[in-house]
Amino acid sequence: MVTQPGGQEKSQLCSFRKISKPLMEKKRRARINMSLEQLKALLEKHYSHHIRKRKLEKADILELSVKYMKSLQSSVQGKTPFPRGSNRLLAFVAG
Repeated sequence: MVTQPGGQEKSQLCSFRKISKPLMEKKRRARINMSLEQLKALLEKHYSHHIRKRKLEKADILELSVKYMKSLQSSVQGKTPFPRGSNRLLAFVAG
């Protein structure tokens, strides 16, 4: 029986990829969830009168973030005064 050179190495590489893909995905999801938690904390400070009464889902966090960024963009363009608490997000973005 003739084996090809590197055949065992190729098998080990495939095995490593099968193991590392789930690990990479787990790390990616952890990064996403950590960032969502940070956004949630910032938004709770800014929108405290609206969101403390209910649990924020990931979609809620993203929607409120978009809403806040749009209001911030409008205020930068001079359309409206800076929204309350905007310095917190600016410090976060700059830091």
